[in-house]
Amino acid sequence: LPCQDNSGCLSGSDYSIAVTSDGHSDYHCFRSDVGSTIATAVALESLETKFRDGGLNLFLEDTQCDPEGQLDVLWKEIVIAWKMRVKEYDNSHPVTDEEKERLRARIGRKTSPENVEQVLEDVLSQPVFRFYGCTLRVAIQFENGYILLSLGDGETIVIRKDGTTESPIPDDDDTQGSETHSMCDDNPFGHCRHFLGNEGVTGIAVCSDGIHCADESADNRYYIGEFMKRTFKSLSEENWRESFEDSVFSFTTEFPKDDCSVAFTVCRNPDAESLETVVA
Repeated sequence: LPCQDNSGCLSGSDYSIAVTSDGHSDYHCFRSDVGSTIATAVALESLETKFRDGGLNLFLEDTQCDPEGQLDVLWKEIVIAWKMRVKEYDNSHPVTDEEKERLRARIGRKTSPENVEQVLEDVLSQPVFRFYGCTLRVAIQFENGYILLSLGDGETIVIRKDGTTESPIPDDDDTQGSETHSMCDDNPFGHCRHFLGNEGVTGIAVCSDGIHCADESADNRYYIGEFMKRTFKSLSEENWRESFEDSVFSFTTEFPKDDCSVAFTVCRNPDAESLETVVA
């Protein structure tokens, strides 16, 4: 299978954005790699457009607006843009014979041979959005606060300026095990969780569940937080990107196989003391 994760970052004059989207591996979502690519792109584009036009002021602490309501609007704009882009892609890219053959092979590993064609027919007759199912996690960091959006599994870690780490978005009881909410849900608007922080932070990481679930025996949030603090500390080193990518890649070989992605934002001059780590 292709990598079904996608991630991206964007920096404006007074904000930075990190996005990670994880495509579902279920054969019903056989184009989830495209879905996650589109999700990342439309999230970055929608947010850049809003903030370029002064939208960040809607979320500042002294605003007279309704920040929670604005977060709902923000999320709806992203979902609607995703659905429109997916529909455009699907209209111009009919399902190919090659895709059908790959689907038959995947379905054949899950069901008896005599049922393969019926299951294939059922898959192809489902709403097209399900072909592209994926999760989405967004972090927006600015000087005196941050915004988090989350649909589906994965992890979002905030590193405070005192060096402590937290995950402000609570666990979703509906996304345990292999179950998760998705951009392709009938009601993705109702399942997005968001958080508005009114303090400056050192950095934020958004991770797909390949990293979140890498070591079930460890405190994942603490482990990821320490990993990101070490990364932030190494940013001044010439080879930081290579060693960061090597570290992420190692998750795919040392732990249960899954796509692993991390995107992050970090303030320009983090306090060195806040990035001291104790994990090997």
